[in-house]
Amino acid sequence: MRWPALALLLVGCGGDDPGEATPAPDQGVVARTCAERAAVLAAQCPPGSRPEVFAAGTTACAASGEILNDDGAIEAICRSVDGCVLVCGFTDPCACGIDRVTDEGVFCASCEEAAACGNQVCEGGESPETCPEDCGDVCAPGTERCAGEVREVCRPDGDWETVACRDDQACGLTRGRPFCQTRISPAGGTYLAPTGQPFAGDGDAAAIRFQVGRLPCAGDCEPLRFVEDGARVLARQGMRLALFDAATGAVEDAGFPVLGAFAVTEHHVGTSARQPIVVDRARRTTFTAQAIVDDTTGLATGGVALTEDGAELAVAMAVEGEPLVASWSTADGAARHLLRFVDPAVASNTQATALAFSPDGRLLAEGRVGGLVVLWNVAEGRYVHLLQTQVGEVTALAFPPTGEPVLLVGGAGLELWELEAARRRWREPRSAPGSLAISADGLTLAVGGGAVSLRRMADGVEIRALDGTGRVHFSPDGHRLLAGAILYGDAL
Repeated sequence: MRWPALALLLVGCGGDDPGEATPAPDQGVVARTCAERAAVLAAQCPPGSRPEVFAAGTTACAASGEILNDDGAIEAICRSVDGCVLVCGFTDPCACGIDRVTDEGVFCASCEEAAACGNQVCEGGESPETCPEDCGDVCAPGTERCAGEVREVCRPDGDWETVACRDDQACGLTRGRPFCQTRISPAGGTYLAPTGQPFAGDGDAAAIRFQVGRLPCAGDCEPLRFVEDGARVLARQGMRLALFDAATGAVEDAGFPVLGAFAVTEHHVGTSARQPIVVDRARRTTFTAQAIVDDTTGLATGGVALTEDGAELAVAMAVEGEPLVASWSTADGAARHLLRFVDPAVASNTQATALAFSPDGRLLAEGRVGGLVVLWNVAEGRYVHLLQTQVGEVTALAFPPTGEPVLLVGGAGLELWELEAARRRWREPRSAPGSLAISADGLTLAVGGGAVSLRRMADGVEIRALDGTGRVHFSPDGHRLLAGAILYGDAL
């Protein structure tokens, strides 16, 4: 591969060619300045490319930001930066153009698909006349495409409308779907791809894909959830609660012990026990809930749940082999309800393995061995539905924060149930969640446990698999995901 544009003077190097132009004194000062900044500028090149830094005037950078070889393939991209020229050379030239430049590297456009009409990208010489499907003004409502680096969605009236991405993103295809691709170097410098233009973000939780940090939480340490609007992460470290700074990893002892199974919200932690203990982090107090039975009565405990505001605690129990769910007010520790569904022909006689409150605290889902889920109206103390799932032992339950009347049920598989009709919407048999989280917009779910993945709420289809194991939790703004000790984001 030839590098005609790079066969010029390197910054700070003298040439032996007598016909070589001698830089003017001020140009020499610029050259030395560029040499001093070379390492910083080079860090802005995408991974896998070969960075070179030149003084302005010693090499040219076309307006397109692309450098071609003799065969017309793109062999480098460049940009001018305050009197210097940064050139990022490719190991393999892009014969059919560049698809996208991201923090993962440079992705060449497929020669087979580069100018393929119908690939949802208006490119490769296509026009509204030659390919109305990709470039035409009339479109099918709801469809999306990339028009160059701009992401567009078809409005109900059939016209294309620009969907804003952030200024460090450009439109690209991921599994055939137009997507705002992030382009930022691991060193933190932004590299504007050729013909780049500024965008504003849309906060799509499905865009989460980049590892943006890792908490120093290992061994007997379990990250639990974001708190303080995502600024810190609450974790169980040994037998105590700890707070980790999400940006720096600095850790602070929260001052409270936590034993056995537990549930956690922004300000409260509740344990599963004969007499549950509730930690109120906001008031920095704890209390022991009122006992349901005396110490001489046989009792086993199971799942535990808190309402999102921390006002009510529920614990699954089996009293002398009879399953029930007890609930308490966290304001004073007083017992509120004993919820019992006993029918040996339908349900097992063991305590529930998982519990979850709806966002408004009105409903409580109780998951048992055998895949049975009992849906309770807590205020009225009656069951609403019995859902017979196919997940075996229920390990995780989750209601969407939007209040939509659906319920995620996890175990040996993952299922989404419509509550009003008591009907399963979809089933994913390959997933085995130990933890579930749903984004604030209700469109994306994270599955945690032995593996972590992002999925669509609409149909359960996997968007992408992520590293990490353990609990999952979305930050309130939807831009980050906690996956065990790994922090993921939609941009570095």
